[in-house]
Amino acid sequence: MLSKDILTGRNIISFCFLLVGIYVIVEAVRWPFRTGLFPLIMGILFTVMFAVELGLSLFSKAWLEKKKGGFDFKFAEDGVDEATAKRRTIGAFFWLFVYYLLVHLIGFVYAIPVYFMLYFKLVGKESWVQSALVTIIGFAVFYLVFVWGLGNTYPESWIYQGLQALGIME
Repeated sequence: MLSKDILTGRNIISFCFLLVGIYVIVEAVRWPFRTGLFPLIMGILFTVMFAVELGLSLFSKAWLEKKKGGFDFKFAEDGVDEATAKRRTIGAFFWLFVYYLLVHLIGFVYAIPVYFMLYFKLVGKESWVQSALVTIIGFAVFYLVFVWGLGNTYPESWIYQGLQALGIME
C-alpha cells in the first residue's frame, strides 16, 4: 500500500539522490573501463541504497514509524537548533554543487586541488599553510595513483572544449 505522504522531505531527498546515482552510472559507462570503474561501482551502490530507502519509505508503514538515527538524532543530541541544521545541510549541498561545477569547468584532475583548497580555507577556516599542505598531499596521492600509476584519462573540461572550439587549444 502506498503511503499517504508521498511528498515528504525524506522521499524528495531519496528520489533526488536516486537520480544522482543513475546519472553517475550513465556517465561512468561512457568513460574508459579503468576510469569509470570506481564511479560505476559507487553509482550502483548509491542507486540501490536510495531505491531501497525510497521504496521502504513509500510502501512500508513500519519503516516510517520506526525512529531513525542519523542527522536528526545527532543534531538533537548536540543541542543544534533546526535553523542551524538547515543551514549546515544547505551548505553541504552547496559545496557538492561547487565540486560538480569545478569538475565540469576545469576538469576532474584540476578540480580536486582547487576544491580542497577552497573547502579547507573557507569552510574549515584552516591556515593557508595547512590548507596548502593537505591539498598538495591529497592531490599528489590522487595523481600518483590514478593519473600516473593507472594511466587514467578523464573527460575534457568545458573550458578546454571551448578553447578547442575557438582553435586556441589542440
